[in-house]
Amino acid sequence: MDFVVPKEKEQEAKNSMRKLRIYCNHPISGELIESVIEINKDELLPKILDITYESMKLAPHIPIERCRLVRYYYYYEAMDESFDLEKFQDQTIDKLMGMSVDNCYCSGIFLQTRKENENFKVYNIGGINLKVSVIEPSNGEVSAAKPMRAEHGWTVGELKQCIGKLFDIDPSCMRLVLETYYDADDELLNEFYLSFLAGNYYGMHLANDAAYLREVMSRRHKLYALSDFEDYQREYNKSLMHRYVTFHLQSVMLHISMPSQPERRGGKEEVRRRDIAIPNTGGSGEMMMKIVSVNEGRERKIQIKADNRISFAQLKEKLVPMVGVPAKGFRLFQTKDNQPEQEILCLSDTLAKLSCDSKIVVKLGKGLQDYRIKLFLLLVNNEEFCKFMMESIVSKNTPVREFKKQIIEEAEIQGIDCVLELDKMRLRKKTSRSLGQIYLDHQLIYKDVHVSNGSEMYVELLKEPDLKKHEAQRQVYVIRWHPSQCSVDQTDEIILDNKQHLSLKEKLSELSGIPVEYISVAKDTGSFPSQIAHTDIEKKLKWYSDITISGQIPFLLYDDGHTIYYKDNRES
Repeated sequence: MDFVVPKEKEQEAKNSMRKLRIYCNHPISGELIESVIEINKDELLPKILDITYESMKLAPHIPIERCRLVRYYYYYEAMDESFDLEKFQDQTIDKLMGMSVDNCYCSGIFLQTRKENENFKVYNIGGINLKVSVIEPSNGEVSAAKPMRAEHGWTVGELKQCIGKLFDIDPSCMRLVLETYYDADDELLNEFYLSFLAGNYYGMHLANDAAYLREVMSRRHKLYALSDFEDYQREYNKSLMHRYVTFHLQSVMLHISMPSQPERRGGKEEVRRRDIAIPNTGGSGEMMMKIVSVNEGRERKIQIKADNRISFAQLKEKLVPMVGVPAKGFRLFQTKDNQPEQEILCLSDTLAKLSCDSKIVVKLGKGLQDYRIKLFLLLVNNEEFCKFMMESIVSKNTPVREFKKQIIEEAEIQGIDCVLELDKMRLRKKTSRSLGQIYLDHQLIYKDVHVSNGSEMYVELLKEPDLKKHEAQRQVYVIRWHPSQCSVDQTDEIILDNKQHLSLKEKLSELSGIPVEYISVAKDTGSFPSQIAHTDIEKKLKWYSDITISGQIPFLLYDDGHTIYYKDNRES
């Protein structure tokens, strides 16, 4: 007879225990409740049902005979396999649930209940849990989603038949659209018609009735159905279905508090429930706003469902009739979770920036924040390369291109002796005597271009339209050194495009005509303009013939405005 010490017995018993997370929709409240129980891995299914039933305290509300256990994945909100007593009563929980990790089962158990005269449906492994919403063709209203289970072996046509029975709609003219998260590496993107949506969600039209669900679905999905004979005849991308689903998936609900509006001559415009179309300047079609509800009481509140591609500037324009003053006469503030209000300053941002629980508060008053900027004229090859030009006041979140237009206008009024052309001038950072970052036309003052009162900028005049168009590019000043003459040429510039991996020496070869293999380069680390004497260029600068691209050390160009010398190695 084997002798087992108490500690070994205790460890053996401990190893037999498993933690099982259990879930249930409470039969009275309908609320999803959950708990964790500890069970022996060798317990049979009937015993596990008893323990789960007791743990969920369902006895006063529903008999155990109307309960069963189903494998459940909480993350997917998916029921995977039903454990009916007739089939599995002799199975242990360990065998039913499969492998465990750290004495915890990977999936959980759902305690499912049924009505008195209802029968449980059999759930096979690998089923699909759907939430189906029906769209009303006349107004685009999306119904509350109803749960439904499908099998991977069904076709899209068979799924339509089941949805038709569940919702009492005609499957013969039904369209189905699947809500899916966008993945750039997903091969399905090339196989199905997609409506790409902000927030990485899109609607995938299930156009092929013969396709099997296993080809397009996994465990859990949201599905939209619309049944209408007339709309079914249209191409999908021109259909009401496409329009309604697109708006539903990429819209955000706005809760807007409006300022009290005194009566004006002629009265104020009545705010009523309606749809508002906004042109989509960044793409095709229109963007929609739908006024959902209006409260014209003491505290005016409006609920608007809006396309999240709409900018705050566009929203302000559409609020003008409701507020009663021009867009410049009021500000937008964002608030959430009882936190202090924050003004929405970047009006070019879209509504997609709002979190789902945010509220918008409209306040009368301009409140624009202005900055006084000192401007210096930069003339790269002049002896007096930098001179004070003027001061200019710019408002927060003004685009750089608009600020440039303002500078041209003000310089003309002030009679400043220089020719300024919008596309042949650039603004750039000024720090001491160094040249810094170039500000691009689309960037915004304060948000992208960090300024404060008294900040300094260069206004640089160019011979040709500026070639720097995006942040990845680097602007570099280049000076050709002639060792045989102990002289330098005038300062030129090149634009290096990191995205195209353009060679530094190839750019210099294009500029000078020197073959690439004969070019050597040296980086000047001083301020601008270069302070190094001609007699020191050859000896004090470190020359490289093997540097090919700007990313090589020591030629890592982390910002605009660096100066590089180059020479023809054949010249001595």
